[in-house]
Amino acid sequence: MNKPDLTLAVHSLKRVLFEKAFSDKLLSNYSGAIEGKNFIKYTLFGTLRDYFFLEEFLVPKYLDKRKYKKSDKFLISAILTALFLIKDSRKKDFTIVNMMVDIVKKEVNLGASKLFNGVVRNAIRDGLYERDLEKLTENSAFYKKIKRDHPKKYLQVIENLLHSDIKVGGFFYNDSKSETYEVSPFSDQYFYVKPEEMKDKKETFVFQDLANHLLMKSFTNYVTDDTVSLEVSSYPGGKSFYINKGKSIHCDVLPWKVTALKERLETIMPNDASFVVADGSNMPFKENSIDNLFLDVPCSGSGIVKKKPEITINFTEENMKDTIKLQRDILAEAARVTKVGGR
Repeated sequence: MNKPDLTLAVHSLKRVLFEKAFSDKLLSNYSGAIEGKNFIKYTLFGTLRDYFFLEEFLVPKYLDKRKYKKSDKFLISAILTALFLIKDSRKKDFTIVNMMVDIVKKEVNLGASKLFNGVVRNAIRDGLYERDLEKLTENSAFYKKIKRDHPKKYLQVIENLLHSDIKVGGFFYNDSKSETYEVSPFSDQYFYVKPEEMKDKKETFVFQDLANHLLMKSFTNYVTDDTVSLEVSSYPGGKSFYINKGKSIHCDVLPWKVTALKERLETIMPNDASFVVADGSNMPFKENSIDNLFLDVPCSGSGIVKKKPEITINFTEENMKDTIKLQRDILAEAARVTKVGGR
């Protein structure tokens, strides 16, 4: 841990909390040593996971809530980050405090650094509370949803979502050899490539989890040399590799995603594949024109909360209502363009 990485961790948290930035995008842009990236990821993800606990149960104890809300955004992010690091280490570590005081003084001002020092040192002297998942569920639409969906085991589900590190077998594609391989999680054959490891490899591997793999294998039973298949919300293209016969259309709503898809897939797809910018709720295709249609509709994101822990913060009941409406619009549009008897 050093000041530059700690400073970047606080700035990253500030961007996620107050500028709606995506944590994985911020980490992908980090160009420093792998040790620094790992520390920033650990700090950022841990603080986001503990956000409601830290803000609702720790900060008000040591800082007036009205004053907290009006404070500088970097100062708020620094307090949350420091409280997480100290709470997670479970020891009175004033080294972190001293480093953070200097960082806040440089990034904000002397007054902010004094306020930071008082809040965090008081928290250390009193001893930080242990994580209380019961209390966490009371103040977040995300946790309420988990509790509703899993009334008997919701605490276990939340813990698994936030902290599990389970890797399953699946499917990967080696684009240097144009070959596909199936890997079973129940056999000795097992392949998993971490993103940072891919930089040192000439080959590009696309790894799918078992659920996606089985789903796409079922879908491709209907894909033949004579069919027209449409994939909606194709980015980043992991599922697109399966649709490798006949004519296939891969679309996404954002132009940069379609550009990335085209660069990644165009030269290695063995079939007649095209890449289109299209809104799934208003597609530029004729009625009854598609034989096979695969939809990856927008969702709550609860399944990827380990990868994007900010979902637990940004997830609201209003967002859920908007997501449900969008899903229905996309399904209605899918029914319009799919042929009678299509899949």
